[in-house]
Amino acid sequence: MKKQPTRRSFIGSTAAAAAGMLASSPAKGKSTSKPGPNDTVQLGLIGCGGQGRAVMRNHLALDGVTVVAVCDLNEKRLADGVKDSGNPNVKTYRDYRELLENKDVNRTYEHELRTDLEKYRMAGIDLEVDGPVYIGLELEMEVCIEEEFFQSDIRREFMNLFSNRILGKGKSGIFHPDKLSFGQTLYLSTLYATAQSVEGVISVKVLKFRRLENTAVSGIDSGILNFTRKEIPRLDNDPNFRERGVFNLIIKGGR
Repeated sequence: MKKQPTRRSFIGSTAAAAAGMLASSPAKGKSTSKPGPNDTVQLGLIGCGGQGRAVMRNHLALDGVTVVAVCDLNEKRLADGVKDSGNPNVKTYRDYRELLENKDVNRTYEHELRTDLEKYRMAGIDLEVDGPVYIGLELEMEVCIEEEFFQSDIRREFMNLFSNRILGKGKSGIFHPDKLSFGQTLYLSTLYATAQSVEGVISVKVLKFRRLENTAVSGIDSGILNFTRKEIPRLDNDPNFRERGVFNLIIKGGR
């Protein structure tokens, strides 16, 4: 009889895959080992497509695993993730960053992932697992537009381009989470180039380009904003959550 992998060995195989190693086929049955009170793993799934849900189901086939959160921008995929989680109280998210802030996704899995990745770590290379620190941005622009263009049209175009949303046709705003990562440097020139690409814009002036929590640090003079290895810049422009970044647009000219 083929021996079924334990919860630890299965998570180890997925860790190996994450490290670029080949992993064996996942178990189809449940582990025969009974987890202790401190062995429950609470998982959060980011991306509820077919492959993500398959990984989730494989984890759920093991004892002591519960899915407590699922995240996807697509409502249908999110609903599929809720269904496959088997948890009527699973929390849903549209923004993966909010899921990462969920304390129910506990550190047991992080500890086991770190332990299993350790055997693939090269000598002399440190391994550390950290959570992200999101840094809200403050961006303010003044644009002058041609007389035949409507301010409302220009504003709509700018709010899309400088957003965190998916815009369709394979495009997204420049502050979409997929375009921002740990320790990333933001360039003022990118903002100017994006603004000047809008039809009808004559001139652009960036008035504010800085961190919200430390307005003394501005990227206007240097042309850049730097972030530490744990920090991820963020600009959601959500009036209900100002700390997640704000964008103010001043339009002159036009109709």
